[in-house]
Amino acid sequence: MLSTHLEAIQLIHVVPRWQANRSQQQYLWRPMVVLDLDETLVCAYETSSLPAVVRNQAVEAGLECFDLECVSVDKDCEGRQKVNHVTVFERPGLHEFLQQISEFADLVLFTAGLEGYASPLIDRIDVENRFSLRLYRPATVST
Repeated sequence: MLSTHLEAIQLIHVVPRWQANRSQQQYLWRPMVVLDLDETLVCAYETSSLPAVVRNQAVEAGLECFDLECVSVDKDCEGRQKVNHVTVFERPGLHEFLQQISEFADLVLFTAGLEGYASPLIDRIDVENRFSLRLYRPATVST
């Protein structure tokens, strides 16, 4: 089952690294797996632009989804930060995949999204804190 999920999830980069096991005084090799958030682990849509029929069909098909409020970098006319309402669909098998892969690899999450959007979303899908590092849009380099 894990190989099916590995094929479904786009693995961006796997970096081998050594990790000390202090209790046994030996070194263990653990890969580091970097996973992309949007359109890979989840699909997120602005709630106001998502037709109800699409959401209903997805739920009827067994997809897990939830609504989320995300802080925007945009401000309203009074200078307050706007809040965006987002509907998020989880990739089938997401939690099982994260649980299984975290048993043998360190997980890093990458997203081109901004932290105000991505952080509450990641908090929701990763309640066990399996990601050792979160990389948001500012972590990217323009080329």
